[in-house]
Amino acid sequence: MRIQGRSASSTAVVVGVSLILTAGLVQPAIARADERGPSTPVAKVVDERPDAFSAQAQARLQGSPVEDLSARTETSQTFANPDGSWTTEMAAGPERVLGDDGTWRDIDLTLVEGTGGSWAPRVAPVDVEVGGGGSLEAARVTFEDGSSLGVTWPEGKLPEPTVEGGVATYAIDEVTDLVISTSSTGAKAWIRLNEAPEDLGQSFSLGLSSSGVDVVEEDGVLELRDDSGEVLGATSDLVAWDASEDAAGAPLNVVDLDVELAPVDKDSKRQAALSRRAASDSDDLVLSLALPE
Repeated sequence: MRIQGRSASSTAVVVGVSLILTAGLVQPAIARADERGPSTPVAKVVDERPDAFSAQAQARLQGSPVEDLSARTETSQTFANPDGSWTTEMAAGPERVLGDDGTWRDIDLTLVEGTGGSWAPRVAPVDVEVGGGGSLEAARVTFEDGSSLGVTWPEGKLPEPTVEGGVATYAIDEVTDLVISTSSTGAKAWIRLNEAPEDLGQSFSLGLSSSGVDVVEEDGVLELRDDSGEVLGATSDLVAWDASEDAAGAPLNVVDLDVELAPVDKDSKRQAALSRRAASDSDDLVLSLALPE
């Protein structure tokens, strides 16, 4: 979870938890017309070829790097150089997605509204669904094997979100915002308080609904595990901070949160709201996060 202020002058706090587990693209070279006049033919510079052999041959022919498309991945590009060597550029995370038609598309995390009122990134390597107004679930990340993890709000239905780019903000009340932010590896959720908390030790809660994975708290981090206990993914550290920042914009006052993860109490009317969205095969949990006293 994260706690963060809206502005540098604010004393507000934000609590956030990520749900899951750059190298730049090479710009196309531009062929310039020969200064001797338009009658001189200009060879077109090729940026990519379908395989290693043709990429290497083209690189030697034109004297500039050519990408081998057969070696492209979500996180890397490999180029044949004119001298016969190869260069691979690696990104820290996914930058593109391979479509069903076999072509690559750059990731675009802009949230687009679907027919059912929910939202999803325009182009993303992970299946992320963000709830619309009236939804009982703020976000759900579904993995390749069909397992998933969702976040629900303890008080029930959510208001209509304000969506900007890849971020959806639910104004819960005048003080509290629930924020969902998409990323190339899934999504993050955090609670933002627009006023300082009333007292130290104040607690915040989110509901978690998992299907096909077990959620376990380990040293202030939530881990996603399969039936054998293997860790499939993890959240970031569950911490909070205020609006104070250093010269680089990083938070100055960061504290670890006291974390408690427990099954939903079906006899509790308040906690039962956390599992209204869940399917029958989902495990419903209450994630309680408290500021240190």
